[in-house]
Amino acid sequence: MQYRTCTERRDSGIEFLDQIPWGTHMCGFYEREQDHADLVTSFFEAGAAADEYCLWITDSLKPALQGVAAKYNVEVFSYREWYCFDESPRPESILKKWRRKISEVLEQGYAGLRLVHSRSSLFPADRAFNLMREALLDKLLNGTQALALCPYPLHECGLTDILDLSTSHSFTFFRGAAVNGDALKNINRCNLLRSATAEVVHEIRNPITAIRALMELFHSKPEFGAYSDLIGKVIAEVDRADQLACQFLSLAKTQTPNYEQGCNMITVIEAVQPLLEAIALKKKQVVQFCLDEVPDISCHPGELRQVILNLAHNAFDAMSQGGVLTLITENRYPDVILRVKDTGCGIPQEYIDKLSLPFFTTKNQGTGLGLPVTFRITEKYNGTVSIESSTQGTTVTISFPAVISQNGSKGPQ
Repeated sequence: MQYRTCTERRDSGIEFLDQIPWGTHMCGFYEREQDHADLVTSFFEAGAAADEYCLWITDSLKPALQGVAAKYNVEVFSYREWYCFDESPRPESILKKWRRKISEVLEQGYAGLRLVHSRSSLFPADRAFNLMREALLDKLLNGTQALALCPYPLHECGLTDILDLSTSHSFTFFRGAAVNGDALKNINRCNLLRSATAEVVHEIRNPITAIRALMELFHSKPEFGAYSDLIGKVIAEVDRADQLACQFLSLAKTQTPNYEQGCNMITVIEAVQPLLEAIALKKKQVVQFCLDEVPDISCHPGELRQVILNLAHNAFDAMSQGGVLTLITENRYPDVILRVKDTGCGIPQEYIDKLSLPFFTTKNQGTGLGLPVTFRITEKYNGTVSIESSTQGTTVTISFPAVISQNGSKGPQ
């Protein structure tokens, strides 16, 4: 029996998800039965093509899905049969049965197990058992060569139900005709982050703050002088963890603009200019500024600073020694334009559409949060982001609506 690394990525077959790692436990809410059929069909089709064993547990094999099992050689169990309701299944027996099934699949030479767990209804009849079963499945899948898709009919679930299910899955997405494309991307990107991350991250930042304060205290004590370098490294890593937590919070916050005053883009750029020049010097690169006077915009200056730094850090990372980063501002009333241009190796075309997705990264040490935060802040203030890339470099263009002055002036404010 050959075990593969559980970080190996597999084709999900679902167009907006692309590849996912082993152990992924997905919850998908659908509006129409056709959405359900499309999800199941594409998921199993990808599994069959990747030599994975396909298993389907369902309480109702709909007419639209009857041909799927035969076409992709899917083993089908009824919900009652698999969970042995006549025997009052206990959590430990359910886990044991799942583990045995995964072992059998691997012993037979399959790459892994691909599971669809379909229910035509969820609440309120067996709510407690369903939530317990999902939590067990999530625990089981972690670190195993298995994938699970759990589709649920959206009309059967209230907000509380959706949140409860989201907490027991790797992530949650929505599929349906009533949601337009842009809104669907937004929901799929942020629904779980918005519902839970903010509270969790706030709790995480409390001990981070305490650790940093303690390290600063040690740093100031002469008796700890021999450990100065080590303490400095701890502080740097704590700061990195806090920065990551802040990025999570930026994704989790609602998109309501929270700044009504004017903010001048050039003022913010000039404030971060010394930092960018220091980074460029350290990396033996060049940063230059071509700043035309521009009107104010309504973006919060702290968030605009975050956008600029995120884009600049990405540009620095993409360039080798001698690379040139250029920040350009333009007054294209009624819009204010910021261009961040680098001379790096460029971004492959197939990656560009994925750059707004959280956790998508091409860097070995990347978090995949910088650009999603940039997209989110820009969208919050009714701005736009466009990316042009070639082997000669990348240009990211940010456009914000200008603030109209009280006298109606269109010039710089």
